[in-house]
Amino acid sequence: MMMVEAITRVEKLEDVKRCLAGAGINGFTISSCFGYGEEEGPKEQYRGRKYHSDLMERMKVEVVCGSVEEASDISSRLSDALSTGSPGDGMVFSFPLSSCTKIRK
Repeated sequence: MMMVEAITRVEKLEDVKRCLAGAGINGFTISSCFGYGEEEGPKEQYRGRKYHSDLMERMKVEVVCGSVEEASDISSRLSDALSTGSPGDGMVFSFPLSSCTKIRK
């Protein structure tokens, strides 16, 4: 078994759903997260004082699949769907999953 994990822009959620549905994936997990990288964070104002945040809001998508070939296909599909060509597009990781247990009676 393999796990594919993508960290990308929050506004790309619909693209992720379309991409994974097109690959025949009917279950995945999405989490909210923050990241620090090349892209400059937002400049905000709070109570009249300006500040700069280094952290950018992102989403993490996790997909479990059965084989290395399937993980490679999902990774390349996600990379194509999420690319805008500018800094901050995100990253896609894939790694082996040693075990998986469904919690069901």
